[in-house]
Amino acid sequence: MHIGILKVDTVAPQLSAQHGEYSDMIISLLDAVGAGFRYTVLDAEKETLPRELSAYDGFVITGSKMSVYDDVDWINNLKRFVVEASRQNKKLLGICFGHQLLASAFGGVVGKSSKGWGLGIATFDIYCHKTWQKPAQNSISLLMSHQDQVTRLPDGAQHIAGNEFCPYACFQLGENILGIQGHPEFSPAYLQDLINTRRGRVGEAVVKKAEQSLYSPNDGLVVGCWISSFLGVL
Repeated sequence: MHIGILKVDTVAPQLSAQHGEYSDMIISLLDAVGAGFRYTVLDAEKETLPRELSAYDGFVITGSKMSVYDDVDWINNLKRFVVEASRQNKKLLGICFGHQLLASAFGGVVGKSSKGWGLGIATFDIYCHKTWQKPAQNSISLLMSHQDQVTRLPDGAQHIAGNEFCPYACFQLGENILGIQGHPEFSPAYLQDLINTRRGRVGEAVVKKAEQSLYSPNDGLVVGCWISSFLGVL
């Protein structure tokens, strides 16, 4: 299978040398769970989107510091792109910003959380069990770094997972669209380094709580298996 990684942000230079770009992290996660896909990284910020979709089986949209409601050409064009890709029955998987962009593009609502930053490891209940959830679990714990979140799902979307802080942490729309708010591709070391660059913006109390959570186990590899299974079924 040929998967296009839609890169929508650049990792800060002081972090990328050690941790790589978000596209690298996603590919490493999928390789770690034995997905066996072929990848092409496409810089959506620079609007390097394929005009011909027949060469691709699906697309993964990375995280970003941007907001999906920003009136920016590349974001608006990316929304149009994913709608067209869905019309052609391509698999679409969004992580964090990508999750929010898919929700917004298909009629959902995204906004800044009134509860502040979602930072560190969070646990979500699974409300809807799907065949791609292999191994099956009743909850998942994922690394998080976000202020924006989905506040209303697109019509017809299945509510897969959530918690009190982030009710719509995962959704599926039809058979080909899946959004995940958390970061299965992040390592605790990367999130710690990312937190260090945001200490002044986030506030020390939130930072301290987030840092303490990083010692807890997370289900990044489990969700990596889920993503591989979801993308791998044509």
